[in-house]
Order: sequence, then C-alpha cells, then structure tokens
Amino acid sequence: MGEKFSGFYGYFPKNKKAATALAAKIKKETGAGGFISTDELPAFGISDAEKKQIEEAFGAAEGDVVIFVVDRKEMAEKALSIVESGVKALMSL
Repeated sequence: MGEKFSGFYGYFPKNKKAATALAAKIKKETGAGGFISTDELPAFGISDAEKKQIEEAFGAAEGDVVIFVVDRKEMAEKALSIVESGVKALMSL
C-alpha cells in the first residue's frame, strides 16, 4: 500500500534522522518493518523501471514522492496512517 505526497521528494534521503525515527515509530506501533519512499529508489530490489511504474500508478509528478509499506493489509494501513501524520507534521514546520 502506498500514498503520494506532493512536493515531498527528497526529504527522507536528506533527513536520515527523521526517516529513522518514523520507521521506528511504525515498527513499534504496527509491527511493520518501516517504509520505502520512491526518492530512495532504485534500491531494495526495485529497479528504476519499477520505480517509474509506481510513480505512474500513483500519479506522482516531479517533486512528488510515493511512500509505501509492504506488509499485511491491516499493518500497512496503520503504518501509512502514521506516515501521513508524520509527513503532515514535517510539512507544517
């Protein structure tokens, strides 16, 4: 499961501390292993072509990032809710 965040491309690769804290919160509260953002791809066995397919599927434009969680549906939904809250908080700073 994933979600597009407009204008957020590049944030987590540049802010490893925030990414690590958000991943830890996800793991603690949901048991999911964390999240992947398209701005850190290709990596994790995901090719550049697959990255482009993901971005297209979510309608991501330049400057947008797709953040996704790969886990059971309930865990992924909870994890994405935490990501959404975290990104909104970061965007309001």
